[in-house]
Amino acid sequence: MALLLLLVACGSPVQVPDPEDVSISGTVRLSGGAAADAHEVHGMGGPLAGHRSDAHGSALEGVVVEDVVVEDVVVGEILVLFESEPPLRASASLTVADTTLTLVRPLSLPRAALYRVALAGAAETVALAAALERRADVVAATPNRIMRALLVPNDELYSFMWHLPAIAMPAAWDVTTGSSDVVVAVVDNGVRGRPGDDDVTHPDLHGRLLSGYDFVDRDDDPFDPGTFMTSGSHGTHVAGTIAANADDGVGIAGIDWQAMLLPVRVLDEDGTGVLSDVLDGIEWAAGLPVSGVPANPSPADVINVSLGGGGACSTFEQLVFDRVADAGAIVVVAAGNAEVDASATTPASCANVITVGATRRDGQRAKYSNFGASIDVMAPGGDGSIGPEGRSNGVYSTVHDQFAGHTWRYLQGTSMAAPHVAGVAALLRSLDPTISPAEVRTILAATSVPLSSSACNGGTAGVSVGDCGAGLIDAAAALLAMAGGGSTQLLTFDPSIVEFGSATSAVVVTLRNPSDDTVAWEVTGYISAPSNPGPLNPGLLMASEAAGELPPGGERAITLTIDRSAAPEAGSYRLDVAFDANGSLRELPLFFTVAGAATSGPSLAGTVVRACFETASGCDPARSLETEISTAGTTAPYAITGLERGGAYLLVGWNDLNGNGVVDAGDLFGFHADDQFGATTVIAPADGIDLTLEVIATPAATTERDRRIRSFIERP
Repeated sequence: MALLLLLVACGSPVQVPDPEDVSISGTVRLSGGAAADAHEVHGMGGPLAGHRSDAHGSALEGVVVEDVVVEDVVVGEILVLFESEPPLRASASLTVADTTLTLVRPLSLPRAALYRVALAGAAETVALAAALERRADVVAATPNRIMRALLVPNDELYSFMWHLPAIAMPAAWDVTTGSSDVVVAVVDNGVRGRPGDDDVTHPDLHGRLLSGYDFVDRDDDPFDPGTFMTSGSHGTHVAGTIAANADDGVGIAGIDWQAMLLPVRVLDEDGTGVLSDVLDGIEWAAGLPVSGVPANPSPADVINVSLGGGGACSTFEQLVFDRVADAGAIVVVAAGNAEVDASATTPASCANVITVGATRRDGQRAKYSNFGASIDVMAPGGDGSIGPEGRSNGVYSTVHDQFAGHTWRYLQGTSMAAPHVAGVAALLRSLDPTISPAEVRTILAATSVPLSSSACNGGTAGVSVGDCGAGLIDAAAALLAMAGGGSTQLLTFDPSIVEFGSATSAVVVTLRNPSDDTVAWEVTGYISAPSNPGPLNPGLLMASEAAGELPPGGERAITLTIDRSAAPEAGSYRLDVAFDANGSLRELPLFFTVAGAATSGPSLAGTVVRACFETASGCDPARSLETEISTAGTTAPYAITGLERGGAYLLVGWNDLNGNGVVDAGDLFGFHADDQFGATTVIAPADGIDLTLEVIATPAATTERDRRIRSFIERP
C-alpha cells in the first residue's frame, strides 16, 4: 500500500469536544542542507534524536550525597564490597540499621555483590549504603546507579566525514589500516548485527562482529533491538566510527579497517542501564570471569565506554578499571556532555582509563563537553551547526532506521568523540600487540595538538587551556611515533580546517613544528574532493610561501588565497591541501563556496502534519487530526486545533513532492523528537513543538517500507 495512502487512511478524525480549543503548534522546517543539496541525503527519517542538551546538566543539579547523584540512584539496590570472601558466599541476606537486604547476584569483582531491598526512595538508598559502608566487614558500599549513553541531540543528516581528516586519518592509514587480530569491545546498548548474519547486520559491519554478550537480558545476543527512533542506534554508531568496513565503495570508513568488534550490551533500548551491569560488561569484555556468564572467547584489546553517570568514580569502578588495566585492555571513556568538570562524573573521573572530551569542527572544545583535570585528550564530537558545504558538523556513522533500514546518520557528543580514540588505540595495538594501556595514553598525549586557552574555553566561563587534557589527537603522529620511535608530530596547522565561506579570499594559516627535529616543509598541491560541483581550473589556490624550514618548536604564518573564478560551477567545494614534512604527508582540509550554490530546492507547501493520538495499541486514527501547510519556503508555522486535553500525540510530517502517491525517494519526511533517543509523544495542549523534515534519498522496497511505517504509525 502506498505510504501516502496509508497515512491518509488513518481516517477522517472524530473530534472529542473540549470547552476550549486545545492545540499543538510549532514550526516545520527543512533540514539545513535539504533545500540546497537534497540529493545527497542518505536514508530517511526525522530529526536526529539523542540526549536533550540539558539532560546531564539537570541530573547534576540533584542533591549530591557521598558523590552520588540522588536522581541517578536505582532505588533499593546497593553494591557491596566485602573485606573477605567468606561473608559474601555465606550471606543470602545482609542486615544493617534494622533493614534486611537480599542478595541479587555476585558481581564480577571478587568479594562484591548486588543487594536489593524495598525502599521508599533514592535518598533512603544512599543513606543505607552509607550505613553499610560503616560495617567492619564492608570495604565499600554504593547505590546502583543509572548510566546513560553520552549523546547530544543533532538535526542535520548529510554524509560528510570531516572528523577523520581532523585527526589526520588519511596520513595515519599510510602507516597502518589495522589488524584483524585486534578486538575492540563496544560497551553500549548493543550493535545492530549478528556474526555471520548479513541480513540483520549493517553492511558497513559485515564480517566485523564477534559473538558478544547481553548483560541487560543476560543472554548471548547483544543485538540492539531498537531502531534509530527508539535506541538511537547509539552502539551501532559508535561501532561504525571505530571499525566500519573501508575502501569497499560502500558507506563510510571506520578508523580501523581490520579490527574485530565485540558487542557488549549494558544499556537498554532507551539508552539507560545500571552500574552493576556496566561493571560486569567491562570485566567480561577484558576476558575476566563474571559469575553466571560464559567466558569471553575473544578478550578485547580496547574497550570503548561511551556512557556515564553522575558522581565521582566509586571504589567499585576504580577496582574494576584497575583489574582491566592489569589484564592489558585499553579502556576509552567519554567525558560527558554536561558542560561541567569531568571529576563530577563517572567513569570519566576514574584512573586507568583514557577520558576523552569533544571538539567541534573548528577544533574548539564543543560547548557541551565536560572538561577539567580528568580529561586526557580531545577528539571530534561535533555539534549541531551546519558546515560550509551545507552538511552537518556532527559525526557521521552507521545506524539502523526503521524506515530506511541500514543507513548512516550524524550524531554529536563525547560518545562520538571516544570511539575516535578507541579506533586509534586499536591501530596502535596492531603495530605492537604488547603495548600497555599506560603507554597508549602516553603516546596519544605526546602527539596531540594542544588547544589554546580560547579554543578550550569554548564559551564556558572559567575554562582554560589546562582543562582540555593534552589536546586534539593526531592519529598519524601517534602511529608514526610508534612505528618510527618519534614522540611528536612534525607539522601542525592553526586553524586545523580552513573555511573561506562564500566571500573570504585569503586566510592566514600558522604552521608549527612541535617536534625536536628541524622540519623541511613544502606545499605540494591539493586534492579536489570527488563530490565537488565541477572541475577546477589552474590558478585556484595560491600560497604566500610554498616551502621552508621550521626549527624545533618553531612556527611560520603563511597566507592561502583562492580565486573563485577558477571554479566555474556554483556550489560548495572541498580541497585537501597537501604538505610534505620531511617526507611525511600532512593534509589541510579547505572549504569554500561559489555563489549560486543555493537552489530553489523543495518547498514545505503541501506538507501534511498529523497529530497521531497514542494509545496502548498504537495510533488511534479516529482520534487523530492533521493540518496541511500552504506556505512555500523552508520554514512554516503549523497548529492543529481540536485535540483532546491531556491526550498524548505523536507528531509526524510528510510531503509527497514527486506526486506519485508514495512517500519515497525525493519526498519529505520527519517527526518530532525530544526524548533521549527517539520520537516522543506530546501532551496537548502544547506549543513550540517543532518538526524537521528531510529529503528521502535511499529507496526501499515498498512492502518493507509500508510494514515499517505501519508498525510506527498504527502499531496494529
